Amino acid sequence: MKTAFNFANMPDKKAKQRNIDLVIPKHINELYNQAFFKHKVGKNTLIGYEEQLKMLDANMYNPGKPNSILIGEAGIGKTALVEQFIYNRSLSDMPIVVVGLNVERLGELEDRIVVSRMRTLLSTMEEIRMATAKENTIPASSFQMVLFIDEIHKLAYYGKTADGSGSGAMNALKEETGRGVFPLIGATTEYEFDKHLAVDDAFSRRFNKIKMFEPTREENVAILKRYIQSLTKEGLFVPVISDQTLLNLVDYSNAYIWNQANPSKSIMILDKAISLCTRDHTQNSENGTIVDEDILKKTFYSEGVKIDTRRNNVQLIIPPKLNEKYNFALKQLENGKNTLLGYEDKLSELGAALKKEQHPSALLVGSPGIGKTALIEQYGYNMSLTDTPIAIISLEIETLGELGRDVMVARLRSILDDLSYIKDTTKQANPNKNFEMVLFVDEVHKLNNYGVIKDGRGSSGAMNALKESLSRGKFPFIGATTQYEYMTNIAPDPAFDRRLGKIVLTEPSEEDVVKILKRQLHDESLPKATDAILKEIVMYSNAYIINQSDPAKSLEMLDKCIGFCREEQDDNMDITHDIVMKAFLSEDYEIDTMVSPKYVYDILAKEIVGQPLALKMLTDTINNSILSKRNYKRPLMTAFLVGTTGVGKTQTAKALAKAFFGRSDALLVLNGGDYVTADSAIEAQHLIGDSVAVNKRQIILIDEIEKSHKSVLDTYMRIIDDGIARDSHNIERSVNSTIVIATSNLGSKIFSGFANDLNLHRQIDPNKLTIDMETTWFRTEMTVRKALQDGDKGMDNGIRPEFLERFSLLIPYFPLAKSAIAIIARHQLEKFQRDIKIICTQSI
Repeated sequence: MKTAFNFANMPDKKAKQRNIDLVIPKHINELYNQAFFKHKVGKNTLIGYEEQLKMLDANMYNPGKPNSILIGEAGIGKTALVEQFIYNRSLSDMPIVVVGLNVERLGELEDRIVVSRMRTLLSTMEEIRMATAKENTIPASSFQMVLFIDEIHKLAYYGKTADGSGSGAMNALKEETGRGVFPLIGATTEYEFDKHLAVDDAFSRRFNKIKMFEPTREENVAILKRYIQSLTKEGLFVPVISDQTLLNLVDYSNAYIWNQANPSKSIMILDKAISLCTRDHTQNSENGTIVDEDILKKTFYSEGVKIDTRRNNVQLIIPPKLNEKYNFALKQLENGKNTLLGYEDKLSELGAALKKEQHPSALLVGSPGIGKTALIEQYGYNMSLTDTPIAIISLEIETLGELGRDVMVARLRSILDDLSYIKDTTKQANPNKNFEMVLFVDEVHKLNNYGVIKDGRGSSGAMNALKESLSRGKFPFIGATTQYEYMTNIAPDPAFDRRLGKIVLTEPSEEDVVKILKRQLHDESLPKATDAILKEIVMYSNAYIINQSDPAKSLEMLDKCIGFCREEQDDNMDITHDIVMKAFLSEDYEIDTMVSPKYVYDILAKEIVGQPLALKMLTDTINNSILSKRNYKRPLMTAFLVGTTGVGKTQTAKALAKAFFGRSDALLVLNGGDYVTADSAIEAQHLIGDSVAVNKRQIILIDEIEKSHKSVLDTYMRIIDDGIARDSHNIERSVNSTIVIATSNLGSKIFSGFANDLNLHRQIDPNKLTIDMETTWFRTEMTVRKALQDGDKGMDNGIRPEFLERFSLLIPYFPLAKSAIAIIARHQLEKFQRDIKIICTQSI
């Protein structure tokens, strides 16, 4: 344990110091590769560690085990303790000479030689002792000689044993120390001791362990003061430094520097601060006379640490070793920049929830992208303007989950203790600041993925662990989730649900989202946009991007617009409708139809043979779809194609795909016969949702729709009405960039009769539209509609009228004339001939 500072045990400064010159014979130096050296005497500057000094001195006289090992973090003062020990004994009747052994210098020899030298170490030390006594003309019994091996664990690197369980050098030293002739002091860290020394019980038993702990804050300041005095005695320039600045220096060192221990790291910082002042003072004698807060900030900045001394800003400090325990899942959530619009009532609710006496916690519930994290960041900003700012520590569940279920649960059970440690460390980095700390867990429902849920009810082990920690109410807590995940994972556990103050977030209005976008463009370096353009972005985002929420989705599309402006290499370019169109098209959303009605007609006229009435009606529907104002909540176009089998309905769908989307395979086909049960409705919807998630612009062809179950038809009707289909992950996908085509063979007897009524077998030009065709269709359309609604006799496969009404037009496909069949056959033969030529060319 730490020892209080006490001058009572210090040696008498009036006593005469006895110095003995160490003599290392030349041949020994050569044998050990110059690895021996005399350890220097301290300057009586050590503060604290009186108990450790007493233990070290007593161990020197232990008849069976005169060996000590100092265990403590790097920089804690193990070497300084030895130097102070030498100083203390130099004032006594039995001074000591400490011979240092540089392991790495010795290790430059071959491993077998290192092992050999360690086996003769005691006889070598005896030879050195006698040579030293002779040179100083004193009896060998008038002083004590001690061997000191710093970083003694490094001996484990030399002379690995055959089974890899130890090292020859370590075993050799173990044999030598077993004889107990010369006192030995080793030094190492806790980690290295456990890794290399503790595993060998016989070796570790040879040593009396002396644990060294970091000095207290006050002891550190006293050490720095004494260090400053020693610099002054040496005649060096030392600027003025107040007690408060020294306290801040120690606090900052503890908070920010983790690869060293105190007092070493504080002394290092003090040295750098003095050097900065000395440089300034050398250039101008009026400068550099004081180490103040600005000098400290500059000094730490040179170490890669940015100290924020703003009154109400709290720099959260998470010790690296503790964060490693959590797989680095702990991070500070920075305060917002006061950019949130709206949600004033939710900010008030959040503040009230975190100030509850029993369970200071809140659960934000809202769809992805709605601004849950932004709300917390704004709350942090608001609190930074008060006398009690907050530091928000975020826990990333999936990162923590990489440790495995059992470890994760254990970490969550101890998280409050660790948060207390983090808060104490943060106080050191933020001296004289009064603040609170809040734990934030985004997507808190994911905790249910870790640990078994008993009987399918309640919560997982990870969720229960967090629940138990929260029950103590020691730290305010904020969780975030969606409505669906809340109902699925949190509401079923009433005990956990009760501890959370629920705050439900709804999407901001389109007007508020436009204001948010305008604020996003406040920087002069960004492109400009009119309110009308920003309204377009919001409108199209709401129309096409169904699986996200505002303002996130509109902000994302605005960012894409900025990217396209910069791609034009014109920093002054404004965001225009064309830029907006490019941004949405990059996500496969076509807000403006890119093709002209004539272009579509030309392709259809080439691909559809012998159906002039269908071609005319399709053309009218397409013209209306392209030229009129769009309803972005519905598909781009719908059409119901009716007629007998093999008359060109499927070919029409392929032609539309080629005309609108550039390729005939931009086509999703759902065969009615594959969806004949009620359960098929979900399967059909998921197929559409999964398809448009990848390819948003395509034809959805529902072929022979009368064969599908009525529940499936209901699903299709909702998809057309809402413009939304859920994919297999239950995510909503927009279908408003698709064309929905349904086909049916019902009423085939009526269509077969058209062949005789219109004399189609005598038709010379099958692509010529006649008045008789139009008249016949308009006269019999209602009959065909009734046939579609009635279905086949006894089959119960009729189509409800409300379903037919979802389609823009009922388009008839008459039986093909013989001349049309001949043209189609010729086209197929020509295509086959072209394909053969391509194959032959590729073969050659």
